[in-house]
Amino acid sequence: MILKSVAAGLCFIVLTTAACGTPSEQPGSTAASTSRINSVGKELPDDAASLDQQYLRLNMIEPSTLDVGISLFDAQFNAFLFEQLVVFDDNLELKPAAAESWSVGEDKK
Repeated sequence: MILKSVAAGLCFIVLTTAACGTPSEQPGSTAASTSRINSVGKELPDDAASLDQQYLRLNMIEPSTLDVGISLFDAQFNAFLFEQLVVFDDNLELKPAAAESWSVGEDKK
C-alpha cells in the first residue's frame, strides 16, 4: 500500500514537472526575426516587446499644469508631451523629427 502511494506521488511529480517545462526547439525550425525600428530610429533587439506593448514609466511628482506658458518648472514633463523639431543621432548629427526640413537664413539666424 505504501509502495503504491510512493509510486503514485512520484508519477505525479514527474508528470507535473514535465508539463511545466519549456518546449524544446525543433531542429530545422527557426523563428522568423523581424526587424523593428522604434520612433527614434533605434533597432530593437529580438527579445524586445512589440512597439504597441512598450511604455514609459516615470517616478516623478505630477506636474502642476501642462501649460508650458504657466509653469516653466515642469519642463521635464514637456519633453514627453511635445515632439522636438530635430533630434541628435548616435554620431551627434541632427536628424529631422517633427520638422521635415530646415535651413539657415541669410542673416545666419
